[in-house]
Parts: sequence; structure tokens; C-alpha cells
Amino acid sequence: MNAIKLYRVERWLYLHKMAIGAKMIRALIYLLHNSFIPYTADIGEGTTFGYKGIGVVVHSNAVIGKNCLISQNVTIGGREGHKNVPVIGDNVKLCAGSMVLGGGGSRKQRSCGSQRSSASRYA
Repeated sequence: MNAIKLYRVERWLYLHKMAIGAKMIRALIYLLHNSFIPYTADIGEGTTFGYKGIGVVVHSNAVIGKNCLISQNVTIGGREGHKNVPVIGDNVKLCAGSMVLGGGGSRKQRSCGSQRSSASRYA
């Protein structure tokens, strides 16, 4: 089972005041996919995780838009000393190993092209 499908169940349980069930699903996601995708994060419809979400870490207050593709080993989180977390827009592709850290204005990520460049894309 894909981590995003488990997240949807986890989120539904959380929104319907069944926090214990949501925490159990969160633990299951961690065990199966080595990912931390909390039920308090807001992930839009149509968003998918590549390779079933292996190694994905999402901050508990992060917001991810609709129809995004999040590859394996992506970190979406805050930075120490900053209270803001990332807000990922709609139709964004985050490539393998990307780190999107909050705190400030625009967020930058590594380009998804065939070359490993430091080109920026704004989410």
C-alpha cells in the first residue's frame, strides 16, 4: 500500500476525532515506508509519492498543494530557529533527495532535469 493512501486514511481519522487510530496509521507508515507523514499536514488531492513514499519526511504543519509529485527521500520541513514551514503550491514536482525548508519568502529546490544543477524553481 502506498504511503499517500495510508495518509488519507490517517487524515480522515484525525478529522473525525479518532486520534488514536490516526497515530496507529502514522506508525504503520513509518514502519512500512520509513517515512514520517503526519496527519496534521495538509496534502492536496491528486498528490502522489514516488516509490510509495520511501524516506519522505513532512513537517506536521506543512501544506502541499494539489497534483504534486514527491519523489523518494524528500524532506519538507522547518529550520531550527524559524517557526514558518513550507507551503508547496499546486502542480509542483519535488525530485529525489530534495530538501524544502521553511522560514522566509520563496522556497528553492534542486532542478529535476537530467543534469545535477543548482537551478532554482519556486514552489
